[in-house]
Amino acid sequence: MTKTAARLILCAGPYAYGDEFKTLDANPEYRPDYCETLPPLPRHLRTGEWEEIYLIHGIEHFHPWEARELLTQIYEALAPDGTLILEQPDISIAARVMLGQMEPMTAEPEASGINAIFGDPRYENPLMSHKWGWTPETLTNLLVECGFSLDRIKSCRAMSRPFAEGRDFRIEAKK
Repeated sequence: MTKTAARLILCAGPYAYGDEFKTLDANPEYRPDYCETLPPLPRHLRTGEWEEIYLIHGIEHFHPWEARELLTQIYEALAPDGTLILEQPDISIAARVMLGQMEPMTAEPEASGINAIFGDPRYENPLMSHKWGWTPETLTNLLVECGFSLDRIKSCRAMSRPFAEGRDFRIEAKK
């Protein structure tokens, strides 16, 4: 009997992750394991058995009240000692770049500034619009509101998008 994947990637997009991951995305063209629009996190995924849940460049696509709902449900879905991994643009860095107070750190300057704030308009897809911006502090505060303990939340350098070094941040929150 094969053990099912204990890692879930939300807002997975068109990327290949391997058999150890289950994927969820709203776009059926990406062929996710679960084709769903968030929030809510589907009830059948809130099993309390996920060792890791990833939301990489996803939380900024939700309004704050939607993010609160989703993060609360992710907390419910995680196994004891499970980890939520988030990566997203730091809105304060993007704003400084957009205002000319800081040099862009991407080859396309708009990716460091305005697109990090609002999303990339080239997609012409409302699901790709950013509805809210976060800093490490504001997202940590929200995670605490959603059930995570402050002493089990770690903020660090983002790892998934090296082209935007200095723009993005990562948070790892253990249940």
